[in-house]
Amino acid sequence: MLYSIPLTTAPNQTFNFKININGSNIHLKIFLRYLEEYKHWVADISNADTNECLIAGLPLVPGNGLAANLLAQYDYIDIGEAYIVKAEQTDLEYPDNKTLGSSFLLLWGVLDE
Repeated sequence: MLYSIPLTTAPNQTFNFKININGSNIHLKIFLRYLEEYKHWVADISNADTNECLIAGLPLVPGNGLAANLLAQYDYIDIGEAYIVKAEQTDLEYPDNKTLGSSFLLLWGVLDE
């Protein structure tokens, strides 16, 4: 099951959330920042209980027409799957500083559950 993670367009935002991945509740901390010079969002993902950085500088970009698991190369960390998907019709390929959380959503969980 995938859950929509509520986001805003604030250029820097930090939030914690708990999510059930494969029967275990995982407590994550996400720091999102919009890189104005590159015109895209990146995420730093940490264990919220230990503050251990799990992933730094993960680009939040959707697949070309298909949703791509942003965490596929980090499967060994076992924090689920994450997707940036279009929530409404837009000509943008990537979320910009005004469309993350509205035109584009962050979905997190496990697709095959």
